[in-house]
Amino acid sequence: MNDIDLSGNVENTQNSVICTQTGDININTENVNLNGLVYAPNGCVNITAQNLNINSVIIIADTITITCPNLNANYNTQMAEFIGSVPEIDIDLEVIAFGDYNSDKDIFDIYWNTTVPKGSFDIQVSDDGENYSSIGTVTDENAFSYSFPEPFEKKYVKVIETTDYDETCESVPFLLLCDENGYAVKALDSDDDELPDIYELKLGTDPYAPDTDGDGLTDFQEYVYTQTDPLVYDSVTEGLSDSDADSDNDGLSNIDELTRGTYPWTSDSDDDGLSDYDEIYIYNTDPLNADSDGDGIDDGSEIKLGLDPNNSVTNGIPDAEYVIPQSIDADNSILSSINTEYSPYQLSVDIATNGDAEEELKINESSYSAAIENDAMIGASIDVDISDTCVPESIILKYDIKEEYTENTLGTFASLDELSGIKRLNVFRFDEEQGMLLPIETEFDVENNQLYAEVNEAGTYCLMDMEIWFDALGVEFPAESSAPNVPTPLAAPRASSGSSSEWEPDYVNAPVDLVFILQTAGNDENAFNMQKALIEAFCTYVYKNNIDVDTYIHNHV
Repeated sequence: MNDIDLSGNVENTQNSVICTQTGDININTENVNLNGLVYAPNGCVNITAQNLNINSVIIIADTITITCPNLNANYNTQMAEFIGSVPEIDIDLEVIAFGDYNSDKDIFDIYWNTTVPKGSFDIQVSDDGENYSSIGTVTDENAFSYSFPEPFEKKYVKVIETTDYDETCESVPFLLLCDENGYAVKALDSDDDELPDIYELKLGTDPYAPDTDGDGLTDFQEYVYTQTDPLVYDSVTEGLSDSDADSDNDGLSNIDELTRGTYPWTSDSDDDGLSDYDEIYIYNTDPLNADSDGDGIDDGSEIKLGLDPNNSVTNGIPDAEYVIPQSIDADNSILSSINTEYSPYQLSVDIATNGDAEEELKINESSYSAAIENDAMIGASIDVDISDTCVPESIILKYDIKEEYTENTLGTFASLDELSGIKRLNVFRFDEEQGMLLPIETEFDVENNQLYAEVNEAGTYCLMDMEIWFDALGVEFPAESSAPNVPTPLAAPRASSGSSSEWEPDYVNAPVDLVFILQTAGNDENAFNMQKALIEAFCTYVYKNNIDVDTYIHNHV
C-alpha cells in the first residue's frame, strides 16, 4: 500500500515483482538491472541510476521517470502476455478511516487508506452518528489532524473521498470517546457484538444484528472463535445449529466450549496431549492448565506414564523426580531425522529417567558430523540432548542394522570372531574437550542384527566399523592369530601363541611391556585421531585391570 524505496550501489532483480497498490516505487542507485515486473498502478516509478539495464521488464505506473545517462531496455513478451495489453481502469473505490489521540498535543490524528490515493478528502464529524459536519478538506493526502475546541463524550468521524473522476466514497465511521481515563479511539460496533462494522460490511453480516444467522453464536464468536460461517445457521453439520455443533471434534459443542472458556477451534486447549472432553469428563483435570497438579509434568504425560495428573506425589516421591523406564521406538517422531530410508540402521532408545522422555529428549544429526566424519563411520553421527529437568539413570542406544550392512565391508579380519558381521561395529562418543572419538562398550544380539550401548549421558555418538578403522591404521595380524594383538573396544585384549587355541602364559603375573608409537608425520587428521583413541582405549583397560603400572613417554623427532 505504501512507497517502496530501494537504494545502494547495485540492485539486481530476476523474474521478480516489485509492487505497490497505491504508493510510489523509488529506485536510486548506481547500477540497476531489472528483470520482471515493476508495478505501481496508482503511483510513480522513479529510477535514478548511472547504469540502467531493464532487460525483459514491464513497468506499469501512473507516471514513469527515468534519470540515467546509460540505458538499455528490452520488452518482456512473456510478462506482457501474462498481464494483457488492455489496461484495467475500473478500480473499486474504497476508503478505510481510523485515528489516534495525541495526548501531548491534545489533538486527534485521523488517517485513511484508499484504493485511489488521488482526490479530495472531506473529514466529517457527528455527535449522534446521523448529522455530520465538515471539519476540514485536503487533497491527495492520507492524514489530517484536528483539535476540538470543547470537551465531548462521543463523536463519530468519517472521511468522504471525491476522486478526480468525480467518484465518491465514504468510510465507515469510527468513534472518539472520552471517559475518566481520558480520550480514546474505538472502531464503531453498532450491534455491540465485538465485531466492528467495518469487518461486518466486509463479511456481509448485519452490523445492526449481533447474530446474523440466528444460530445462537454472535457474529464475532463465529468469525474469531468457532471459525464457522456467520451467514449460515448450520455451516458445520446440516440441520444442527453452529452453537450446538462441534467444530474441533473433541466431544464438546461450540457453545459449551465458549461457556467454559475452552477453545472451540482446537480439541486440546492447553496443548497437554489430552482432549478438552477427556480432561473434563474422564480425568477431572483443568482443560486450560497443561499441568493441573503443578508438578512440572504435563497432564497428558502423566497419564501416559501411569502417574496421577491431580497428585504431584503419586508414588510417595515427587512426580518430577520419579524415575520411570521408557522406550523410544524407531518409528517415534523424535527419531524421524535419524531413521531415514537411507540410514544403515534404525535407532531406538531405552531410557530410565524422571519426566516424559518423549517430551524432554531430542535426538538429531550432530552438528559435529562434518568434523568427525571418517571412512570408518557408519551412517550419521547423532546428538543426544535431554532437558535440564531430567536426570536419567540410564540411556541405552539400540541400533538395528539393516541387512545390507551386516557383512564385513573389507573382509580383512572377517575370520576373527570379534570382528565378524555386526560385531565389527562399535559405538563411539565424541569427547568435546579432547576433540576425539572414544569407544564405548558395545553389546551384540547377532541373531537379530542389533547392537546396543549404555551411554548414560547426553552428547554426540556414532557407529564405527572397526575393520575399516584397523585397516586405516595399518594394523596387521599373524596369519594364525585368533584375535588382534592390539586392543579393541569390542573385547579384552588377548595375546596369541601362533596356534588356534587361546594362549596360556608360562607363568602368571609376569611383567609385560606395552609400547605404543604415535606417528605424527605423514598422517591426516582422522588417522591421527584414530591412533590416539586406540591407545587410550588400551590404556584405559590396562589401568582398570592392573595395579602396578609404570608409564614412560619418549618424544622422538
